[in-house]
Amino acid sequence: MRTKRKFDRNAAEEICDRMAEGESLVSICQDDHLPSMGTVFQWLQQKELAEFRELYVQAVHCCAHSLAHKALETVDRLSGDDAQTARARFDGLMSIAAKLAPTSYSERMMVEHTGDVGGPMVAVQINLEAPDHSDPELVEHSSETDGETT
Repeated sequence: MRTKRKFDRNAAEEICDRMAEGESLVSICQDDHLPSMGTVFQWLQQKELAEFRELYVQAVHCCAHSLAHKALETVDRLSGDDAQTARARFDGLMSIAAKLAPTSYSERMMVEHTGDVGGPMVAVQINLEAPDHSDPELVEHSSETDGETT
């Protein structure tokens, strides 16, 4: 088992480059000259490595595109008796692509609720029942309103 390593920019760039080409992090981290997955995840959590985190997110998105491309190549290459195998491989690759880049490849529609101009939603409680006249505060308020309208 490899020990945790300090951040290495060259290793981080190689990891992201290979991921962007569609290689999995599991496969990449099996190379002896690269850190373990645990180390990569530790790097991703460090606040001072925000640049690496951004590069990693971009690499994951590119990986999704690479997997989708591989899925299409598989379908194009295999036909006839291999159609069932091609379909299974296509579905698997597209499933992974959808998990990595859901906005691009997910079959599920994502609905986001926001308030005005994308701000937070504001909850408003509306009471449709008749006012309770046994509450002194409501009675006082309604009598003031009644006096103004008459």
